Amino acid sequence: MYGWVLAALLFLASADVYFHAPRGANDRCDEKSNNRNNDQRCWDSENNAAGGYSICEGEMQFYTDTVLRIEWYSQHNCGNGAKTKTDPLNPELVFCAHVLQLGCEEDFRAFAGDEAPTYKLTDGISLGRPGADAANVVDDNNGRSIYDTFGDTCTQTKPTTATCDEGTHNDASCANLNLADGGSRGTFNGAQCSCSPRKMQTYCYHEPEAFWLKCKARDRNKGLFTATQNVNNDNGALRTRQEPNSQRYGFECVEERDYWPYWHPSPWRDLAVLTSDTSLCKFFQSESQNVKDKCECVCADSTCTADDKSTAMKANQEISCTGTGNTKNQWKCTGNSFNWKAPDCILSNAQSDNMLGRIDTRGDNSEHSDGSRMAYYDWKIPESIIPKGKDSTRCLIRIRYNISNAEVLQDFDSKDNKKISQNPVHTVGEGNSTKPVNETIPLRMAINTAQFGRTFEDRTYIFTIKQRPSELKGKTIHNLNVRGKRGNIAQVRNCVEYDFLPIYLKADVGDKVHFQWCLSDYNDNGNAGEGRAGTDRVNVISIGTFNANVVQALNKTTTSIFSDDDLKALAWLNQDPANCYSTSDSLGSKSNAGNDPKSCHFLNGVRNPTTGLPTGYFSYIATVIRGGVFQYISSRNNNFTNRSQKAQITVGTVNLSSGAIAGIVIGSVVGVAAIAGIAFLVYKKGGLSFSFSNKV
Repeated sequence: MYGWVLAALLFLASADVYFHAPRGANDRCDEKSNNRNNDQRCWDSENNAAGGYSICEGEMQFYTDTVLRIEWYSQHNCGNGAKTKTDPLNPELVFCAHVLQLGCEEDFRAFAGDEAPTYKLTDGISLGRPGADAANVVDDNNGRSIYDTFGDTCTQTKPTTATCDEGTHNDASCANLNLADGGSRGTFNGAQCSCSPRKMQTYCYHEPEAFWLKCKARDRNKGLFTATQNVNNDNGALRTRQEPNSQRYGFECVEERDYWPYWHPSPWRDLAVLTSDTSLCKFFQSESQNVKDKCECVCADSTCTADDKSTAMKANQEISCTGTGNTKNQWKCTGNSFNWKAPDCILSNAQSDNMLGRIDTRGDNSEHSDGSRMAYYDWKIPESIIPKGKDSTRCLIRIRYNISNAEVLQDFDSKDNKKISQNPVHTVGEGNSTKPVNETIPLRMAINTAQFGRTFEDRTYIFTIKQRPSELKGKTIHNLNVRGKRGNIAQVRNCVEYDFLPIYLKADVGDKVHFQWCLSDYNDNGNAGEGRAGTDRVNVISIGTFNANVVQALNKTTTSIFSDDDLKALAWLNQDPANCYSTSDSLGSKSNAGNDPKSCHFLNGVRNPTTGLPTGYFSYIATVIRGGVFQYISSRNNNFTNRSQKAQITVGTVNLSSGAIAGIVIGSVVGVAAIAGIAFLVYKKGGLSFSFSNKV
């Protein structure tokens, strides 16, 4: 039994969690609005629709043996930041845990069954842009712009194979629809095109369909605590207390999402667990699939029919798989093929209730001096993640945020279902129901038993992990990225405004700094900001001191930590002068033409060198050539009253001026990761209860 000293009597349920670095999707794609339009596109986030960053038409690329900062915030409390739970001045309102997991293409492919040879991990491809999908769109300042007309093509849920086999979802006209036209785009998003080859490119595809079909066929774990929820037994492990009548969310297995550590094989590797109760770390680490095989029932005989295989998938424990004398079935234990170390298990920061982003500095965690403003975990990318014989792999990260309170104890199972009622009315005065109400004082409590112990989720967009080329081997590489999106604080709600990450970086002479960001052209066109409507762009240019807002000329930076060539590339983003107004026009008649695609002084001229299309992706590796302090700004995004996008790189031992010190925003955050699931509610003290032969 878990001992909470102080706990909330009830706990609000909408405890969203959002990734900010790498950028989280929250089931978004290319909808040009501040709300996503499909919460079933790829996974079940349970989050508010305003969260998530629109897709970037590219993928971030990180080198092995570099540190990737994973950063997020969650809406509700996460422990008290201390191992000691008895301090009356530091109450613990709720148990919390975040789990960070890695999903890579090869690991998903291993669960794809017959589809394995053609399986491809994808967030979906946005269609409709000229050159990308042959749409005939005017791109000038007076006619229709590609920034205004493309989008909303990859926001739907991938259909099942059975749906496509019906043969009524692939009309010949789908191949030639002009997706820049709203009416044609609506037709393209309709049922008659949902299985066309062109439309199939647009769907998000993480967990393979075969993984979902196993989950659907397998009996749900009926030994789990369900409280008053009437969990539908149809579709097996796709039903849980939190989702008693679950819809389909991509091809995610709902039971696997809601409970961790899970008891059947999963394609997700565990990176870290950040928990408010570190006494559970030994259990979490020992039960992780990183170090422990997980099992499932398969029909392994050569004579197995389709019905035999389907029947075998139904069993969720060994006794129901092979205990009836079925010689064809095998209780197959795999999953530890990851051959990874146990996940890190760390005391989580306390996070304030009903507030996004704020980290409480009380407790055992020390403050950080790198400008951190929210919870994070620094992951050093191992070379072993790349399969032998390959130069790279494609992956994404999932975070699962679990909250629970004192009413739902660690060892609750199905025998405890009646211990919590839905929206109960309690009398807190004296006497019984025959007494006047002012004496008995009946009060109705807002308790949803589907949400006492609940899991929330977000996922990053896919990124590539690469082997280092020869010129970078043995070098220290710092990843310097960007968080945030276009818009003022109201428009970016549940996301954040622009910022560099980290804000305050320390480096040495000879180090490499990998400046990289993958931003979006799919923001709401009405969002506040500079440059072309709806687009994100970021550059880097020196400002000398943090309290300055006027950039330094490149020929004034002879003491910079970077070379002149590097400074030029970071400031100009390699825009082609052929696509830009002249300097005289930029200084004169076009100085305020922020929505013009040729206004390169607004960074509107950044293009993908391969396609020639506008892009929010930028990658550049600069070499630190001397010691000093480099304080910099994004010239486009330091829009006073909207945001201040500034940061600093310090090389060597430098005494900062008082102005610089005042300008650095120092946050207090500790690496945080946690269990995203409520499996700790399933297990008994002293052992696991999922060998529940009498509970299924």
